[in-house]
Amino acid sequence: MFTTGSKLYFGLGGLALFALLLYGGTTNGESVGTMVLVFGFVALAFLGSVVIFFRDAEPGAAAVSSTSAADAEGDGRRGVLVSPSVWPLVGGFSAAIAAVGLVVDTRVCIVGLVGVGIVTIEWMVQSWADRASSDPSYNASVRGRLLHPIEFPVAGALLVGSVIFAFSRVMLALPETGAIVVFATLGAIVLAIAVLLSLRPRISRNLLAGVGLLAAGAILAGAIAGVANGEHNGSAEASESKAKAVADKANTLATIVRTPAGFSSSEILVPRSLEANLMFRNTSGTPQKLVVHSKQLVTKADGSTSEQPVDFTTPEVGDGKAQVLTVRFTRPGTYQYTTADGGATGTIVVP
Repeated sequence: MFTTGSKLYFGLGGLALFALLLYGGTTNGESVGTMVLVFGFVALAFLGSVVIFFRDAEPGAAAVSSTSAADAEGDGRRGVLVSPSVWPLVGGFSAAIAAVGLVVDTRVCIVGLVGVGIVTIEWMVQSWADRASSDPSYNASVRGRLLHPIEFPVAGALLVGSVIFAFSRVMLALPETGAIVVFATLGAIVLAIAVLLSLRPRISRNLLAGVGLLAAGAILAGAIAGVANGEHNGSAEASESKAKAVADKANTLATIVRTPAGFSSSEILVPRSLEANLMFRNTSGTPQKLVVHSKQLVTKADGSTSEQPVDFTTPEVGDGKAQVLTVRFTRPGTYQYTTADGGATGTIVVP
């Protein structure tokens, strides 16, 4: 029923649908990417239906009455037999990876495009070998003589490199504790599979292939998610944040202390057009926010300028805590700073 061309289009359509669900779930339905994937799925499904209707553009009676791709492309009397092929599925999978990479990361897209190129070459050679004779074994040997010297080393290098890259993306995207847990779990799974193979050496090849395909899909999905989320640098970010906090505290221009009675200082001098760090320390007994009121010169779309109020505000600071607030005044004048509840007021002079 399904011709060779329709299998390709429907395979690509299925992977486009999978990419749509994955992308929509991870981006909360981002409109542009979602619409691209929706139209891609609809277009591929439509093309697959057209190819089935026209039987791969083979209008002969044998093709019209055929029930399989092999019947549609030839029969034993003509000496042309189509051998089973996994390349349509791999091609659709690679195309879906390339489509996801356009949204997630360029490296993922490149991997998908490389996969599409490899599938194109493999499928063309297999189609050529299928027409070498009416003997499938001889056709397979013809194909092997041409591609095996290239396939085995290149496939081994790509497989090892892809697993290493995908695994590294997963590990880098996880926090330190999570990476240790995942690494230990995967090691235990590999050991369990090795023990199973040693105890049951005659396990079905189809079962092993299915398990390998599921594992590859899981690693690939984890790699795409890891690339999308970026590397986890928890310790580095914490160190950088601490270093910045120390630097800010060491370069404070003035310290504003909120006591139960009000602010400890009523007037502060701040230079104009320079970023100044003010240390806000809360000793009032209740959480407080420091709010510095200023005015900034804003240029409008028509080229005119006007002053607009701008506030610099700290997050809520608990009793006995301190917070650095960076302010910048572009125009001279006298400005006020208050607490968020308006319970205390001070003055900032900008010469």
